[in-house]
Formats: sequence, C-alpha cells, structure tokens
Amino acid sequence: MLKLRWHHLHWGIMLMLSGTALLVASGKSALVIILLGIGLGLVIDLFIPSLQLQTDREKELFVYRNSLVSTLLLGACIIVILNVLNFLL
Repeated sequence: MLKLRWHHLHWGIMLMLSGTALLVASGKSALVIILLGIGLGLVIDLFIPSLQLQTDREKELFVYRNSLVSTLLLGACIIVILNVLNFLL
C-alpha cells in the first residue's frame, strides 16, 4: 500500500480539479460552482489554521526536497490532461 493519509485538504483539491475540468469540458456553471465552493471550503479549512502552527523548518525542507519530483510529475500530468481536454473540446 502507499500509506497515504487523505485529509479533507486532499478531497478539497480533488473537488476543485474536477470542477475546473467540468467547467473546461462543458461550460455549465451550476455544478462547477458547487464543486469549487465545497472544494475551496475544505482547502481553506485546513490551510488557515496551518499558518499558525509552530514547525521545524529543517524537517519541512527535508520533506519538500523528498517530494519535489513527484509534485512536479503530478503538476505536469495535470497540465497535460487539461490541455488534452481543451484540445478535444
């Protein structure tokens, strides 16, 4: 198993991505507004309190360095998928 922990931040990001993809694909805004609103709410619910946490900067930088390649690959995949969707529609 990957041992990933899905938090509501991750679900919020997935809802925002799917809402954006629906907007690009269909142009209909009712469902998109709902998905983006719920997704943004879930993301902000975790993001704002995390700004006030006390952290160990060295550990943060270690984690960032270890996840840089996978983050760049995920970003590239999202860009490719959005471009393919835009091209097909």
